[in-house]
Parts: sequence; C-alpha cells; structure tokens
Amino acid sequence: MYQLREYQERTLTELYSWLKRHPDGNPVVDACVGAGKSIIIAEFCKRAIAQYPKTRIVMCVASKELCQQNLEKLLAIWEDAPAGVCSASLGEKDLESQIIFATIGSIARSAHQLGVVDLLIIDECHNVNPDNAGMYREFINDLKQFGSKHLCTIGFTGTPFRG
Repeated sequence: MYQLREYQERTLTELYSWLKRHPDGNPVVDACVGAGKSIIIAEFCKRAIAQYPKTRIVMCVASKELCQQNLEKLLAIWEDAPAGVCSASLGEKDLESQIIFATIGSIARSAHQLGVVDLLIIDECHNVNPDNAGMYREFINDLKQFGSKHLCTIGFTGTPFRG
C-alpha cells in the first residue's frame, strides 16, 4: 500500500480546492520530475470515483511507456480499479472501462465511441498545442461534441512553460 508523501497530499488538496473555486476550469498541476505524478494521478482517480462513483476518466499520454507506468501505479494503489488500456503499441483497445489509460494516437479518433467522459487527465500536458490544433485539442473538442458537455481537463507536467 502506498502512503502519499506530504507534498503529494498537499497537491491533491490544492487541486480539489482549485476545482471547487473554478468548477468550469481546466487546471494544470506543475510537479517536478521525481515528484510522483503517476502516484498523484492514481490517487486522484481513486478519490474521484470514491466521491462520485459514476465518474468516467480518460488518462491520456503520448507514449506507451508512460501509459503503462500510470496504469501500474493505479493498480499498485487500487488493486481492483475499474481500469483498462487503449494503446495500439500495448496491444489493447479498451473503450469501455470506467478509467481508460490511453495513448493519444490510439484514442484520438475514438471520442464518438466513449460516451460521456467526465475527467480527461493529460500527463505531460506541455505536449498539448497552445493553439486549437493537434490531436489532443481535436480529442477534447470531439469529447465535448459527443456528449461530454461538462468535461474537465486536468493537465500534469513538470515543464508547464516551454521557451
């Protein structure tokens, strides 16, 4: 069983506080390399579903390695998590689970098959195009078009600003 470090717990407390103050917002969590973003994401997913049992979550990344790492942390924290994987490079295309860990290249064109998604978590969100273009932006727009009207997108990164 994982015990969150004090700064990881504080990160979650501050994230929930921010979301309460900005219910229509889309926050970015800035956590440096080695801070345990995968653990923070896993605990956030567990708490979100504990608080709102029907919550549907997609956790999206660019690489299969990060997809696998994030899923492994969730399963280490929550062994029977209702989670699946949508990643061609990992050989899985689950679009039904309550929590889906996905690579953006494998899920980007599947928004119409997902139904309602309440939370979209993007690890390494500095990869999201600042303009309204690119796979991540198209996926977000498609999720909203196909039923996720109240979608909250939460980005995690250690490098929120690029030179």
